[in-house]
Amino acid sequence: MISFKDVYCTFEDRGGIKEANFTINAGDFVFLTGPSGAGKSTLLRLMYMDVVPDKGEVVFQQYSSRNISRHDLPYLRRKVGMLFQDFRLLPDRNVYQNVALGLYAANYKAANIRDRVEEMLEKLDVADKWYHKPHELSGGEKQRVALARALAIEPRVLLADEPTGNLDPRVSIELVKLLYQINQSGTSVIMATHDYDIINRVPKYRLFQISKSKIVSAT
Repeated sequence: MISFKDVYCTFEDRGGIKEANFTINAGDFVFLTGPSGAGKSTLLRLMYMDVVPDKGEVVFQQYSSRNISRHDLPYLRRKVGMLFQDFRLLPDRNVYQNVALGLYAANYKAANIRDRVEEMLEKLDVADKWYHKPHELSGGEKQRVALARALAIEPRVLLADEPTGNLDPRVSIELVKLLYQINQSGTSVIMATHDYDIINRVPKYRLFQISKSKIVSAT
C-alpha cells in the first residue's frame, strides 16, 4: 500500500527524516516510536503527501510523490483518515457538523451524509453527543468524535499522530483497543507514539523505531 524508497525530507531546524526505506502492506498495524522530534510526524506527513521528499520517492497505491498533481491530491487523501493529539474539532460546530464536514469535503451525496454520520457516532458510542459542542465533551469523547470523522470517509489507511497524548492512561488503552478493532475490520493503521506502555495492548503489530531522523529498527 505504501512504500518509501531512499526518502530524505529535512527542514531548516534539522528535523525530518533520512534514508527511509520500507513497505507497509494493506491490513498492517504499524507503530512509529521514538522521542519527540525524531521524525515520526514527518513520516506521516510524507505518507499523505502533505510534504514531498527532497530526495527519493513515496508511493501510496498508484500515487507517487515524484509526479502527483494538485488535481490528484484530494483523491489520495480520500483514502486516508487522520487522527491527531489535539483532536482538531471545530469549536463552533457540534458533533454532527464536525463529522459531516469531512463527508462534504469528500463529495459524499448530501442525502447519504446524515445516515453515515449517525452510523459512525453509534459505532463509536457517542451518538448521544450529537448536538454537543467540543467544549462539552471529555478528552476521550473528543477523540472518539475525531475518529468518527476520520473513519466516515471509509479510508484505506488511518494515520494517527500521538492520538493518546492528551488522554489519561485508561482512555488511552481504550482508544488503542478500538484502533485494533478497526484494523481487524480491514483498515490499515499507522500510529505514531512515544508511549511504549500501550504498544503491547495490540496483539499483532509492526514496530518502526526512529531516532535522530532515521529508522533504526523495523519489524
